[in-house]
Amino acid sequence: MDRALANAALALKRANYLCQNNCGQRATQVHHLTYVGVFDEAPSDLVALCERCHADLHHKAPANDNQLTMFPLFVKEKD
Repeated sequence: MDRALANAALALKRANYLCQNNCGQRATQVHHLTYVGVFDEAPSDLVALCERCHADLHHKAPANDNQLTMFPLFVKEKD
């Protein structure tokens, strides 16, 4: 779990603590782009978000499909 906390801190710092949904708010949470390696994810699999944007993302259905439109710069291209 220490690695997960370190990766979350790294993602927040990488985003300069700004919500990567471009709402202008301070990022305090991280969202997983995939759930393949939860708690052992790569830092690149995490997006820094403010509390509201993170909640909004999870209230959309299906949640995993939303990141394809919310975070196009972070979605990895398939080979």
